[in-house]
Parts: sequence; C-alpha cells; structure tokens
Amino acid sequence: MISAAALKNQSRRFFLFSDDITLLIPFPAFTTTVSLLAQDVLALLQLSFIASRATGYPRRLATLLLAALSLMLGVCIVLRLAGVASLYEANVVIIPLFVIGVFFAALALAVEARESRDRMAVDATLVVIPCTIGSVVEGLSFLFGGVTTGLWLCAGILCAVVVRFVALFSYARSQIVQAERAHRMEAELLQSRIAVMLSQIQPHFLFNALNTIEYLCEEDPPVAARATNDFARYLRGNMDSLMGSQMVSFRNELEHLAHYVAIEQLRYPSIKVEYDVRADDFLVPSLSVQPLVENAIKHGASRRAGEGVVKVSSWREGRSFVVRVTDNGPGFDERSIARFKEGVDVGIPDNRPPGEAPARNHVGLANVAARVAATCGGTMRVENEAGGGASVTMTVPCEEEGGSR
Repeated sequence: MISAAALKNQSRRFFLFSDDITLLIPFPAFTTTVSLLAQDVLALLQLSFIASRATGYPRRLATLLLAALSLMLGVCIVLRLAGVASLYEANVVIIPLFVIGVFFAALALAVEARESRDRMAVDATLVVIPCTIGSVVEGLSFLFGGVTTGLWLCAGILCAVVVRFVALFSYARSQIVQAERAHRMEAELLQSRIAVMLSQIQPHFLFNALNTIEYLCEEDPPVAARATNDFARYLRGNMDSLMGSQMVSFRNELEHLAHYVAIEQLRYPSIKVEYDVRADDFLVPSLSVQPLVENAIKHGASRRAGEGVVKVSSWREGRSFVVRVTDNGPGFDERSIARFKEGVDVGIPDNRPPGEAPARNHVGLANVAARVAATCGGTMRVENEAGGGASVTMTVPCEEEGGSR
C-alpha cells in the first residue's frame, strides 16, 4: 500500500487542475479512485458499444475482451477493498490491457465496416475511432508519464460528436431527398393512372355517334353538320384533358358537356338536360362532370317511360363548391350504392343474372370519385332522391380560377 502523502502527490499529478479539485473535494484518495474507475469503465463502455454495433468476428472479439477486462477490473476492486493493492498500482497493469483491447476491437470494427460497407458499421467506426485515439493517448500518458489530464479523451469525444452530427445531418438530408423523389414518383404514377382513366372513352358512344352522323348526312345534312361539329369539339375536349392540366375551369367542363349532350340528344330526343348554375368560377378535375351526366342519361333518364330529365346544379357551400347531377330515372338499388362506397363502379342497377358480365364499358362513378379524391381532395356520393330518381354529388375544395382559396 502507498502512503496518504504519496497518494496525494499522485492525485495532483493525475489531474490537470488538481489544486482546484482538492478545494472542492478535499479527499485525494476518493478523487483518484473515482478518476481511475471512470477511465476503466469508459474503456469497458467502448468495448460494449463496439460489441453492440459489430457483427461476426469483431463482435465476438469485443465481447470476449469485455468479459475478460470486466473480470480483471472486478478482481482489482476486490483487492483494493481487501487492502492488498491500490487501483493506481493495479491500473499500471490494467491500462495497457485496456488500451490493447480497445485498439484491436476498434481496428476489427473498422475492417468490417470497410469490407461490408454496412451503414451502421461505418457510423459506429466513425464514432469509435476518435474516442479510441483519445483513450490510447491518455493510457500511454498514464503509463509513461504517470499523468492523465483527460484532454485527449475529451478531444476524441468531441470529434466523435461532431462526426456523428455531420453523419446525422447527411442522413437526414438524404432522407429528405428520397422522400421528395418518392413523392415525385407517386405524383407521376398518379398522373399516369389519371391519363389511363381519362383515355377510357366509351367505344359504344363513339360508334353510335358516328352511326347517327352517317344517318343524318342522308336524312338531314344541316343537323349532321352541327352534330359533326359537336362531335369534333367533344373529341378535342377529351384530347385537351389528356394533354393539359388535371384541374380545369367548371365553365370549360360545362362547354365540353354541352357538346356531349347535343350528340346524345340526337339518339334520345325525349331527354331534357337542365342547368341551375349558381357558381362557375372554380376548378374541378378534368372530365369529371361529363361522366356523371353520361351515367344519369344512360342508366337513369333514358330508362324512364316518357320524358327523362337530367339536371346539373352548382353552388358554393362554405369553403367548398358543390356540383350535383340528378335524374328522374329508376335510381340506384341498395347494392349499387354499397358497391360505390366500396370503390366499385356502378351505373346500371345490379339485377343481372349471376355470372352475367356488367352491361357497360365506360369510366364509372367510382373511377371518377377516385380521380376527384386524388386530384383535389374532393368527395363524391351517390343516393336516391326521395321523389324518385338518383343524384350524384361532387364536392371540391374552394379553388377559384385564379388559384385563390
């Protein structure tokens, strides 16, 4: 055992600011013991960190060194409590082993990180290396000079913190870039899906329109000329919607709708389309109104004995604009409404025999509802009217033609 005076001298050599520390804690033996234990425990923590981040051989090496050095430190503490030897004397033997163990464990981790290119191993290596260098320098200073100030260790820890901060900043930036790329790809995918949906123009409508125009060319050429003009403008509107913006003016939708209605009324002269437009200076998804009227004509008003009426209404309601299409046809059955809520296209009341294919081939209401939700966050609902007939209501956020809300 060393004397109290020698221990006090050792504590002064051991600390950079020994005089200040002894003023605060006038127990040299206590401060020396705490400092020695802290240095030993720090080495164990480094090994524990390496063992938790490494894999394979580096992990086994770090775990083995951690167990061996922990056992050795425990023996030294027991010897200190038994009065056989001081921790200062024991550290002359322990510290070289700690330095060697931490150095080789860190080296093994660095080799693994270089070979595997694993991000976790690389990040752990960038943290361990500065701390290891600081620990090795402090250990060598203690062995050859009998003094350790902790400055090298603090510098190593500070470097590790800076390196880790830079790594975290770089990782956060890469995550932001990846999120932006994913969002852009999602938007492009959505645009592609919308383009596909918009391109699904009803082939039966085109066929019937051309047949009607062919018939009128012989029977009523002036009407055929007007029908040809409406048909050309209708097709042009579809092409413009495919090539243009996802959101268009409601006025443009009404103009496109008028050409469609003019063609359909050649086939269904008993159908009347009424308009109650109380607001038209807002934006709606392109080709979102015409399919609603198409559904009302073909599966509603045209199935009514006598005059069929389709009504298109629009108004502002709070912070939203509402577009409603009603008809005086037979309405939806409950199963069709349930299928719409589940995202399944509806139109004809679903009373066909089991196994029979749907008697329609066009962009359905659920398709339009999906586009409205994806394009502008709007909603759509279908319901039966109390006095008979059906209605489809589309609600879109208040975005006027100028882009203001």
